[in-house]
Amino acid sequence: MTCNYNYIVLFRSYGHKWYFGAIERRSHTQSTFDWHDGSIVSMGFLRNDEIYIFTELSVTIYSISKRASIDNRILKQGTNENYDINQHQRGIGTVFGDSMYHMYLNRSSHWTISKFLLNPYKSDGDYDLTLLYPNVRQFIHLCINKRTWNFLGQMDDYTYAVVYCYPTDFRSTQPRKEIVLENARKPLTIYSAYNEFLKCDLFFINDPLGDTLHVITLDSYFYSYSMKAHAICYAEENNELMILTDNSISSINLNKHNFALTDNR
Repeated sequence: MTCNYNYIVLFRSYGHKWYFGAIERRSHTQSTFDWHDGSIVSMGFLRNDEIYIFTELSVTIYSISKRASIDNRILKQGTNENYDINQHQRGIGTVFGDSMYHMYLNRSSHWTISKFLLNPYKSDGDYDLTLLYPNVRQFIHLCINKRTWNFLGQMDDYTYAVVYCYPTDFRSTQPRKEIVLENARKPLTIYSAYNEFLKCDLFFINDPLGDTLHVITLDSYFYSYSMKAHAICYAEENNELMILTDNSISSINLNKHNFALTDNR
């Protein structure tokens, strides 16, 4: 799922077929789109009605109003081409500001994040995450904000945690702090939002197998909601966290001190 002020976009696989559709938030009008360009791994909004879609092999810019792809780029090669590629090694990506970030397992079995400038499109560096975080066995998801690069991962002891760095940290050899997710079962995604009341970034981690939404800061585990969310996403324009459950799409208004939950069905 991804969302902005105007749209909520949903995707789901049914065997080898994909459901890919959008809900217009004001009118609740629903549209469905054809998608035959690979397994969708990551998705988010770029601007207005344009979204980016990461698959195992490429990133596509898709226009909701035009109901068509308007650009496509092949991703950097990750694991050996003879390896059984799946979404745990490829296609994990996001866009923040004027840059795109793609995280993958490279041919040396090191987790790597590649940064690209979008306009014009060009490489802006590769960074070795395994060297920076040697105790992370698998990176699961990432989010980028104005201050830090933030990663959800599974550690060598099979616990789940969030690790982060400042963009200049890749030149440092100092140990990196990790925020362990208490009683996490299998968290899938992480999103960040700045909270004006607390004057800090909050991070929301969806753990559907554990029926939990974990909330942390960069210093400690903060809070948890008991809920079964199939997906979450953050809409920056109105500072809300959208939550997809079995029978509704709801939102947490992050402008309110108590994070009130609002039904958007």
